[in-house]
Amino acid sequence: MQIISDLHQIKTSMVRPHLPYVMCYVFEDRSGKITLFDTGFGTDTAFSELKDKLYDIGYKFTDIENIIISHTHPDHMGMLSRIREVNPSFKLIISEKEYNWLSSRQNRDWQTLGNQWLQKHGMSLEEINNSEQDTQWKNIEWPQLKNPTLVNDLDILQFGEWEFKFLDTPGHTIGHLCMYEVNKKIMLTGDHVLPHISPNVSVDFEGKNNDSLIQYIHSLEKIENYETDIVLPAHEFSFKNLKQRVKELLMHHQERLNEHLMLFQDKSMTAVDVAREISWNTGSFDNFNLMMKRSAVGETVAHLEYLVAKNSLEKINGGHKQVVWSLP
Repeated sequence: MQIISDLHQIKTSMVRPHLPYVMCYVFEDRSGKITLFDTGFGTDTAFSELKDKLYDIGYKFTDIENIIISHTHPDHMGMLSRIREVNPSFKLIISEKEYNWLSSRQNRDWQTLGNQWLQKHGMSLEEINNSEQDTQWKNIEWPQLKNPTLVNDLDILQFGEWEFKFLDTPGHTIGHLCMYEVNKKIMLTGDHVLPHISPNVSVDFEGKNNDSLIQYIHSLEKIENYETDIVLPAHEFSFKNLKQRVKELLMHHQERLNEHLMLFQDKSMTAVDVAREISWNTGSFDNFNLMMKRSAVGETVAHLEYLVAKNSLEKINGGHKQVVWSLP
């Protein structure tokens, strides 16, 4: 779909029913080259869809000069290896912070670490073993990020008549990038701002980003006042009013924080206790598969850590025992 002259949106298939597609964006420079913002999943179906839709607008993979990655989740960078097989010379552009974070996570048994982390936050080993496994994501291939060009906040990339400004917007991931096109006043938000759903903001299993919700809120406020004619997210649909959507997300998280805090009366609770009691728009926590439970608990912990930072809760770390939270 053409957004404006020389800018196209391409949808490729996801592996999630509640998010059936992911959107990437194609910028033309009128010399036969293109810049791609995000790629989509590295599945056979998604790869064929991207190939066919590029062909429909007059391009092929060898015409790609730059691929810019908003963040390193597989639905945003999963096609890199397949594209590189066809076009080994494209320039990969990624946040330096995100690249360093991903590099530090290589060659780890994340399934075991995740299960241990869930137990630390209140889930029994029996529930972990009995929860439905999410094999779709587990089988996704993570591409190698070979020789990337690393960018930081407010760096500029000139591509033909386009002027891209990179904005460091941590929260959804540690090094998430939004991209602002200066001349046309276009904001590409990746997963930072979506038009209807609230992006997942979680802590990781190693406690390296316990302030993820604080960072996310700061990142929302950072982009709120950019003069923007159109917002291009990675999921759902494009929209116009960035300021209004940012205000809605800020209000959502304030309401969510209040919902968490109201559960605490005269008792201590684990994060899993809290996650079972708060509302989720995707259904009941007990019916989630294991990956969804991890995401829900990660988001719950992010909100609890925020409340600790604001002196509204206390965190009691029992060493090798479970972590619990209580009123001060």
